[in-house]
Amino acid sequence: MTGSQKLLTGLLVVQAILAVSLWWPAKQSQVEPRPFLDITPEQATSVTITGSPGGDSPPDSVHLVRKDDQWVVESSFGYPADKTRVDELLDKLTGIRVKHPIATKTTSHTQLKVGEQEYGKRVVLETTDSVSEVFIGAAASNSVNVRLSGEDQVYRVRGFSEWSISDRPQRYMDTVYLEQDPDSIEVLTIENSAGSFTLDHSQDEWVLLDGPEGSRLDQDEVQRFVKKVAKVRMREPAGREVLPEYGLDKGTTVQWTATGEDSTVGASYRIGAEDDGKVYIKSEDSPFVIKATASSFKAVTEARVADFLESGQ
Repeated sequence: MTGSQKLLTGLLVVQAILAVSLWWPAKQSQVEPRPFLDITPEQATSVTITGSPGGDSPPDSVHLVRKDDQWVVESSFGYPADKTRVDELLDKLTGIRVKHPIATKTTSHTQLKVGEQEYGKRVVLETTDSVSEVFIGAAASNSVNVRLSGEDQVYRVRGFSEWSISDRPQRYMDTVYLEQDPDSIEVLTIENSAGSFTLDHSQDEWVLLDGPEGSRLDQDEVQRFVKKVAKVRMREPAGREVLPEYGLDKGTTVQWTATGEDSTVGASYRIGAEDDGKVYIKSEDSPFVIKATASSFKAVTEARVADFLESGQ
């Protein structure tokens, strides 16, 4: 190769390098992540989450609404929401950051589970002056695909799963409907179909008021029973209206007095009819009727004095 040929070859190589450097796209890592939604948690007034469509029954759905600085589960009779859980949801949604899209064509939406009809979760986030509809689809390695309604771009977001954006109302409620420290209960009265009896713990041990003379109670058995009645865990709200079919007017009544910080406190609730493995319960201190697991209260609705007497009596 002659000197002039070598020079020409060198110039061509330099030109090629310059061309590549001018046209080669910037590295993705140099692009700063940006907010996916232009919303802060404090601006949110409503969140609706709908599960994946398909199947014989409608998908699960939950509608959360902010009312007077408190969140309620509007889709479950306006039952109070757990603020901590709602805040976690809002932080997760408004904290999404994206860079480059992984797809920009409508034909990719269904495959990535962010289509109009095929999606993992559909989230509608509202403020006083905006509505954002987001489709979320599961992806590999603890990540999701996200797409804003009306846009073709799909983004991959790492750090949380589709499952963590729950469409179940119970996920956003405190399911403990009623709770009392069992050690603080001094007097407990049960009235059910078997009759009525009162247990007293104002002294050192539990005694049966107005019971047979000389009767002694199995203290361990009574304590287990008191723990059972002192905590009511909800499966789901049943509404604010007390309907006849709930059977609360002729069900089991649980009533107690307990020592509070400064005074004696009392509480009462009724256990009503069973419906598909659940029983209706209404506390006198709550405007809501709830459904609880029936088997958890069988020992209460069927309790008799004989259940608590020491063996041999």
